Amino acid sequence: MKILSCITEKKEIEIFKKIGVDEIYFGLKDIPSYTDTGNLSSMSEAKEAITIAHRFGLKAYLAANKIDFNNVEMKKVLSLIGRIIDYGIDAIIVSNIGFLRKLRAEYPSIDLHLSSVQPCFNSESVKFFFDNFKISRLILPNQLAALEAKDIISFCKKNNIKTEVFYFKFFGCPYINGYCGLHQQNYFTYSIDKYEGSMCKVYSEKSNSKIIPFNIRIADKGKIIETLNKLKLRLSIGGSDRILNAASFFDYCVSGLDCIKFGTRTDSTEIKIRKLNKIKEVVADLEYLIKNYSREEAKRRFVELAMR
Repeated sequence: MKILSCITEKKEIEIFKKIGVDEIYFGLKDIPSYTDTGNLSSMSEAKEAITIAHRFGLKAYLAANKIDFNNVEMKKVLSLIGRIIDYGIDAIIVSNIGFLRKLRAEYPSIDLHLSSVQPCFNSESVKFFFDNFKISRLILPNQLAALEAKDIISFCKKNNIKTEVFYFKFFGCPYINGYCGLHQQNYFTYSIDKYEGSMCKVYSEKSNSKIIPFNIRIADKGKIIETLNKLKLRLSIGGSDRILNAASFFDYCVSGLDCIKFGTRTDSTEIKIRKLNKIKEVVADLEYLIKNYSREEAKRRFVELAMR
């Protein structure tokens, strides 16, 4: 399996190559991407990053996966992406269907990776994006467990679509990877600063958070209260485990997954190094366990290791 990592500085490319990273991706100022943080600052910096990546034998991808493009912004971004393609970018990570349509029409030969923020939950969804836009890679959404993705992965293999999933311990929100209102400050705010990816969990120490509904119909009060109680638990001191956990991650890997992704662009270089070394270690553990034990025993041992 290949390892893909975000970069936020050019210097990281050589460092990550030495760790064992096979591919890198980056966001770029003026090209909207999910979270819009940790972006490279200029076209010249992007060009240099692509050149360095190729010098070290790494593929380089551009994130352009913000959902709410408007028409004016889309024209500007298409022009900038044309320049990035001329610089030799290997693929564009996209989510917006309108933008996918425009991008494929303007640049028919560029590889397109479908972002996890345009989630595909069944094989028919993947077929739609493949038939209409010839996507070359699917980034599987974190909400989808591996066994639920069985038909999706099967379709991808038959059609030579690469599959990719985030490493379950090192990516943003522990529950949601998508266009979630709880991540938007104008919908949900706290009196203290929250780091990216934690906005939908308060981490109260002793009690559940207070969440107060407004402007609801009396007839809906019972259902609203029931939902609020669940939400209070999830947002504060409790809540269920995320769907993509160690067991599910193991199932993804043995199902023929092509790539493991690390994508927390707010991490410092030092933290990225530590996490990528851990992912490299996990890949080695997986290969050893699968080679030396039955699938059931390998999975049990992998989950046990992941809990340490």
